[in-house]
Order: sequence, then structure tokens, then C-alpha cells
Amino acid sequence: MIFKQRKNNLIFWIIFGVGFTCIFTLAIVFDLAISKFIVAKEINHSTSVLNEIFAIYGSYIVAVPIYVGLLALIKLAFSKQTDLARGLKITIIIFYNLVFLGASVYLTIDRVWFYKAVTDFLTELIAAITMYLVTIITIILTSLTLFTSKIIKQPLDEVRLLEKTLFCLTFVILSLATIGLCKIVFGRPRPLQVFNEGYDFKYTFQINFSTKRGTSFPSGHTMGSISCFGLMFYLKKDTKKQKIYFLTLQIIIGVLATITGLSRLLYLRHFLSDVLFATLICSLYVIFTKSIVRKIFYQVKTNKRLKEVENG
Repeated sequence: MIFKQRKNNLIFWIIFGVGFTCIFTLAIVFDLAISKFIVAKEINHSTSVLNEIFAIYGSYIVAVPIYVGLLALIKLAFSKQTDLARGLKITIIIFYNLVFLGASVYLTIDRVWFYKAVTDFLTELIAAITMYLVTIITIILTSLTLFTSKIIKQPLDEVRLLEKTLFCLTFVILSLATIGLCKIVFGRPRPLQVFNEGYDFKYTFQINFSTKRGTSFPSGHTMGSISCFGLMFYLKKDTKKQKIYFLTLQIIIGVLATITGLSRLLYLRHFLSDVLFATLICSLYVIFTKSIVRKIFYQVKTNKRLKEVENG
């Protein structure tokens, strides 16, 4: 629930549903026209560091909430402070951080570099280095939060930490699975493929049965940028200061996600409806993930109690 009162929630969802349906319908109708306008104005021909940063950001940033969630699970798995557990935990954390660094390199370096001359090598390199800085900052801040008292002074509540981690990972997994499945099912060609490679234009939700398939619908980069909202599950909103931090981070993630979506549209990687549908799916998961996880665990606890009664 977004608001405390059920009436306010109902009003919100009615307004949201009607508004989004109108905008999404217009996007479906004018998808091709919008992309043709971008081509006519040659907007897609311009390149910049900012464009490359958000091109990499959209594919890479989903690794951040996954990293944070899995590192939290590692902490919880080795909560016992024995010498063996402590040594094993340190080894696993070091290995895990190396894997995360390796994943960031894989997701940020354009494989074209290895077999084709790249005219904007410096631009792409600057964009990649920016993401490496994000990786290092993520590792430092997450480690300080989970394993020291530098950021959070009081001891972490392990039950609450587990719950928040399940919220974060469930949200990301559901988003990845839904977007990935839609890409496979619909096979919609990207605008670039339509204009440059002779692929047939396909409308939203029109399944592409031809051999010339694409992965335009929905936008994976948009989903990746929105996945950072999974980190919001870890933040408290009890005090005024915490609410300010929460709202600030929410605005930052929202702005970055908006810019990512616009960059995918303006550089003909996606149609407008691709970006809007990915935004809708991920936004719904942000709102309903808590309810989904809690209902699953409530059902598990209920089934466990019933078995105990039957066996008792």
C-alpha cells in the first residue's frame, strides 16, 4: 500500500491506471513515428560521454543491488563468530568481491574493442572507468555498513536484514525474469534494426514469428536502472533525517532511470513503448514485492505449523 487509507490507495491506482493507459496507448500508436522523427533530426548520430555512461549504466547497474543482497546473505550465513567461520567468511567475501569486480569489467567493456576499430574509444573508456568507480564505492560502503559500525552505530537486526534482503533480491529477480521472458516471447526488432538492417517493424505485444527477431521489447537498460530501487528496501524512514535520505536517494535513482530510458529512445535502441512497459513492470514489482514475500513466508509458516499439529 502506498497510502495508509484504503480510499486514497484506490484513488491513486485509478488515476495512475487511466493516465498510464492513455500514455502507453499513444506510445504504441506513434512508436514508429517517434523513431522516424529522431532519425529525421539526426539526434541519434551525436555521441557523448554522457550517452556512453548511461548506455553502460543501464546494463551494469543491476549488478549493484544483487551484490548488496548476496553480501548481506553471506554475512547472515556466517553470523557465528568461531575462528573457522570467521576465516571462511573472509575468504568467501574476498572471492565474492573479485567476482563482482570481474562482472563489472565484463559488463562495461565493449567487446567490439577486441576485433574492430572504435572511433570513440576514449569516450567509452571514460564511461567504463566511471562505472568502475561506482563498483569500488559500492564495495566500500556495503562492507562498512555490514561488517563495521562506521556507518550504522547500533548492531544490525539479523531478522530485519534478512527480510530486507529478500525484498531486494526478489524484486530484482522478478524484474529480470519478466523482462527477459518478454524479450524471448515477442522478439521485437530494435529501431536501429528496422531503419538500418531492413527488419520489419512490429507493434507492441505483436509476436515476431519471422527469423529476423530482436530484443527491443521491453527495455532491459530501463529495467536495470530501475533495479536500484531494490536498495530502498534497506533504508529506514523512522526519523525526519532518515526520510530525507530516503527521498533524496529515491529522486536520484528516479532521475538516473529517466535519463537512461530517454537515452535508449533517442539513440534508437528502443521504442517509447519498450521503455514505458519496462518502467511499469518494475514499478509494480517495487510496490508489491513486500506483499509477495510476506505472503509466501506466511504460507510457509502456516504449513509448518499444520505439519507440527498433524505429527504431534
